[in-house]
Amino acid sequence: MSKLVTIFGGSGFVGRYVAQRMAKQGWRVRVAVRRPNEALFVRQYGAVGQVEPVLCNIRDDASVTKVIIGANAVVNCVGILSEIGKNTFKDVQALGAERCRQNFIREWSGKLYSDISNWFQ
Repeated sequence: MSKLVTIFGGSGFVGRYVAQRMAKQGWRVRVAVRRPNEALFVRQYGAVGQVEPVLCNIRDDASVTKVIIGANAVVNCVGILSEIGKNTFKDVQALGAERCRQNFIREWSGKLYSDISNWFQ
């Protein structure tokens, strides 16, 4: 069975290229996004069922933990260009990244984690 990677923000500007590369290398790819119905285009990056968008709110622990379950690796590519409503730079790019990292460490210590999101203060 092929390995599974969860990519937070995997339909975004950088994340889509990470998702595409991981699929080409044979990984099953779980693309964690706010609006899965707007990320259906990621399915074409792999064979049928290899790449799937799933709902995730990076500001919610349970949501983050749910999409990490079963993953062999996690990549965080989440980033926003402007603050809208509850999606502030701090909540998404700092606290969201930390939430991904902490949940991954707690649930799946010893596996692969990468964070290419950023936070400027």
